Formats: sequence, structure tokens, C-alpha cells
Amino acid sequence: MLRFFAPLTLLALLVPVAAQAQTLTIEMDAVVEAAPAAAPAGPVVVVRPDYDARVAVPTPPRPVYEETPPAPPTPLAAPPANDEHLELWGGLMLVVEGMDLSGIDLSLSGTEVEALHDVTLGNDWAGRDGMREAITGGVALSVGMRAGGFFRGPELRLGLGGGDIGGDYAPVQLGGMTLAVQSIFYLRAELALGLQLPLGPVTPYVVATGSVGLALIDVAVHEDRLGGLGTETLDAGLFGAGLEAGVDVEIDDGMALGFAFRGSFVGTPSLGGTFRVSWGGE
Repeated sequence: MLRFFAPLTLLALLVPVAAQAQTLTIEMDAVVEAAPAAAPAGPVVVVRPDYDARVAVPTPPRPVYEETPPAPPTPLAAPPANDEHLELWGGLMLVVEGMDLSGIDLSLSGTEVEALHDVTLGNDWAGRDGMREAITGGVALSVGMRAGGFFRGPELRLGLGGGDIGGDYAPVQLGGMTLAVQSIFYLRAELALGLQLPLGPVTPYVVATGSVGLALIDVAVHEDRLGGLGTETLDAGLFGAGLEAGVDVEIDDGMALGFAFRGSFVGTPSLGGTFRVSWGGE
């Protein structure tokens, strides 16, 4: 009997203790990482950067366009006239010449001294001797073209000048009357045409010249009994053809100084020189 109650008594004591016991709960903060996804099955492909020379970067195919027929050629326009080497030049010339005036026509007309009216001083008149070496000086304005760098002219020159002659008195056919050529004044137009050779700032040139002009010649009149009767003026034509050779030196853009020797061998002979200031260009 005692063996039966002893276990019951022990069970009765343990049940209340177990009911009064508390449950202990432990909370922990933790991050659970997902497991890495499994690599897909298949071959492994290694991709390198484009700049890695060990890997050839495939060139993308060029797009294919539909071919269009070529445009018809455009006709070339006619080139403009090549006038870039055409230049206009002007200038001022100083001219000194020794002229032989002994061959010009000396005819007196409309004189104040009636006795000299319509008197002609022929080639045998002794007073012509002083006219063989008349030194004259003058000025001229010029304007002309220069083309292609080598062609000079045509150049037009308009000038005037004169000089003293101081000839000796020589008798004329009128008894007791003598005449002496004193001075000359002339107006002249000249045309020049030729070639030049530009050598940097220095340009030598040669031109042919032709001229026409009018000379006014003063003649002193003396009569044995009456003495000096004043001065008569007669006019005569001047014609000439010759050559001029010189050189221009450029001193500034579009400005040059020139020196030249000139001579006329047809018509009224002359030899002399010129000094020129020129300006112009393109």
C-alpha cells in the first residue's frame, strides 16, 4: 500500500511547481543572407574592355544604302577677265633737252612791223646757227597703262617748256634790217609705248615715243637807222619720233622715282633726259 501512495505523493508535489514555472524566450537580431544563385549551366564567356588590344573588337557592318545615280556635272562658269595685272599709272615729269631747231619753218605773219609781214627765214638764213643747240626744259603730266607686268603703255604725256636761245643778229633780205632768235616756248603732246622688266623694286624700261607740238619763237628786230623795233613772235610746228630708256625705282607702295635718257631722231632732233615721279598700281 505504501508503495502505491509514495509515487502519487511525489507527483502531486511536482505538478504545482511545474505550473508556476515561466517560459524563457531569447530574441536575437540577425540577418540571414540569401544563398548565392547557382551559376547557369553552360560555357563561361570572358569579356574584356574595348581598349584591350588582345581582343579584336568586331567592326559593325556598314549600313547598305540604295545607290543613287551621280549628279550631272555642273558646267564651269567662264573665268572672269584676268585684269589683276592691269595697272593705271600717272606721273609728273621734268624734261631737259638739247634741241636742234634749225630745220623748223620760220615764217613771219601778222607782224607789227609791216616790213616783215610774210617774210620767210629760209634754211640759208645765218641766224639759224644759234638754233642748232637750243637747251630747253619743261614739265609734263603723264597717264597710262601697264599690263601683265611687262607691257608699258600706251602712255599719254602733255607738256610745256621753253628756253633761251640768244642767237646773233643776222640780216634779212630787207635792207638795213636784222633779226635774232631770242627764245622758244612750246606745247607738246607725246605718246609712249614699249616694254618693261620688273626686277623687284627696280623696273628698267624702253619705250618708243612720238610727239606733235607747237613752238612759239620770239625774234628780236633791229633796224640800222631806227635801232631796236621790239620783238615779233612766230609759230612753228614741232614733230618728233624717238626712243626713251630708263628705270623706275619703287620707294613706296604705288609710288616710284624714275630716270631716263631720251632722244628724237625723226622730225625735230633732240637729246636729253627726264626725272619722273610716278604713282598708281592695281
